[in-house]
Amino acid sequence: MTRVVHLVGSACLLALLVLGGAPARAASGARASAQVYLLTGLIGITSGLDGLASKIRQRGVPASMASPGGWATLAQSAVREHRGGRARSIIIIGYSAGGGAALEMAAHLHAAQVPVQLLVIFDGTSGPPPAPNVRKLVNLYVSGGWGGPIARPKGFRGTLQNIPASDPNVGHFTLIDAQQRRVLALVLAAVGAASGEAGAGSASAGPGATGSIRAGSPAARPAASPAGASPRASSAQ
Repeated sequence: MTRVVHLVGSACLLALLVLGGAPARAASGARASAQVYLLTGLIGITSGLDGLASKIRQRGVPASMASPGGWATLAQSAVREHRGGRARSIIIIGYSAGGGAALEMAAHLHAAQVPVQLLVIFDGTSGPPPAPNVRKLVNLYVSGGWGGPIARPKGFRGTLQNIPASDPNVGHFTLIDAQQRRVLALVLAAVGAASGEAGAGSASAGPGATGSIRAGSPAARPAASPAGASPRASSAQ
């Protein structure tokens, strides 16, 4: 009798371990099927972007980083990973000149029919208008600095948020550190959202969030750009 009880108890414990471990493995798999691409400022200036990349990797999400001129290489990798089924969720983060490069990369992925789950820009300087394949764009900038609000172009159905720094002590070189927790949460939410959409087809884009710029809204005035960077794209004006 004692042996029977022991065997039944062992079987129950094994079942609990298997069932309890399933959600953890599912979450790990969802994060492994995402890919984050980060683009630095000019000449590789990170201003905290490397620290953000490290935090993302610590959460089990693969992250690759390059200078603005390396966006095409990252785009090729994203297309390859997505078509190979290894990256359901593509996330792009760009800082300063890397913000414009992030928009360029998103446009390239649109031409390749690859969706971008999340695009985050830190005080970006120049670039094309947001591509229609971007499901959520969060534009963080310093008022009166190098960045500025991005206008919603015609045909863009994703969520667009323009968020100026609320702390007057935060500048171009400290914005990433000030917004690291917010962006990390956005990345993890995007990974989870993409996982939930798997097998259900492309999700319809949500409405623009509060504070977003709608089509036809006036664009921000051009701001002074860092050395070597061109002013914000005219299409966002």
